Amino acid sequence: MPAQLAIATHQYKLAMFTAAKELWATSNPEFLVCWGRVGTNVPDQYVEFHGVDNVDTFATMDTKRTAEETLNLEVTWWVTRFGDPEFAGPAAEEYMYARMAEFERYVRVTNTTLAGILDGFNVRHTRLTRQATDDAQVERDSVQGRLAAAITIFEAKTRLTS
Repeated sequence: MPAQLAIATHQYKLAMFTAAKELWATSNPEFLVCWGRVGTNVPDQYVEFHGVDNVDTFATMDTKRTAEETLNLEVTWWVTRFGDPEFAGPAAEEYMYARMAEFERYVRVTNTTLAGILDGFNVRHTRLTRQATDDAQVERDSVQGRLAAAITIFEAKTRLTS
C-alpha cells in the first residue's frame, strides 16, 4: 500500500500540472507553467506546482482493503507588472486572479475528476481550499513595478484499492 500512496501523490501533481499546461497552451501561452521552483531566469508571469501531502483513512473493511486518500497540492502564482505602482499592482493582481480562477473553475467544474489526463488516474473531486496572497515592489533595469503572489492549496479526494 505505501507504493500506491506515493504513486497517487505523484499522479495528482502530474495531472494538475498537465491540466494547467493544456489549459493555457493556446489561451495564455505567455503564462509559464513550472514543475517546482522556477530557475534563475524568472518570467513576468508564471505558476509553480510544488509539494503534495496526503492523509488517508480506511474507507471500508472489505477484502480489497480500500482507503480514502486526501491529496493537497501547493500551487504558487507570480505576476509582475512594471510602470506606475498605482496601476501596476492592480494589473498584476487582476491577471493573477484571472489565471487562478480559470484553473480553479477547470478542476472544480469542467474536469472535477481529472479524467483523461493520465491513463487510469481519477480523483473524486478537486477544489481550491486555501489561498494566501501578498504583493511587493520590484525593480528591473531601473524600472519600478509590483509583484502579486499567491500560495494556494488544491485538495483532491481519491479511493485507493489493493
